Amino acid sequence: MGYETVVPADWYLAAQRIEGVHLWVPAPAAAGTAVELLAKSIQIRPNSHHIWLAPSIWTSTWRKTLGKAMDFTMELPFDSKLWSRDSDYEKLTLAISFPILSRYPWKIKLSGLHQQVKDNLHRVQEPSLAHFGHCLRKLWVESFRDKNMPPGMACQMLSHER
Repeated sequence: MGYETVVPADWYLAAQRIEGVHLWVPAPAAAGTAVELLAKSIQIRPNSHHIWLAPSIWTSTWRKTLGKAMDFTMELPFDSKLWSRDSDYEKLTLAISFPILSRYPWKIKLSGLHQQVKDNLHRVQEPSLAHFGHCLRKLWVESFRDKNMPPGMACQMLSHER
């Protein structure tokens, strides 16, 4: 499955009407507005994946909203192992919203798999990108396995007499 990079011109319309994988990469000054529109887009299209990648500067203005809207958030440190000088690069905030699940707990954020990935990442003393990638890949693949509710399930659940 491909992805669509959501540019500022599409923030208000395209990401809210097209299902799929949306990559949000806003400029730091526009991140506050972008995260509000991202949260709205997640509510309108709950079967889409949303990936947020932005510099961690000015996060005080949007971090709380991002954490509530997304299933998974973390800060990616960039040090001398990746770049020639670590002082030239700002840390990045990575956040992912997965589609709703077809069964309880409805969101990956509330599932055991999500907690297992978070625990594995926190156990590592010195974060390695390979370990991070493996854990995140497991979570990503699981989100595609349980894509949608079976047809008619919602109607059946809503019409069930109590």
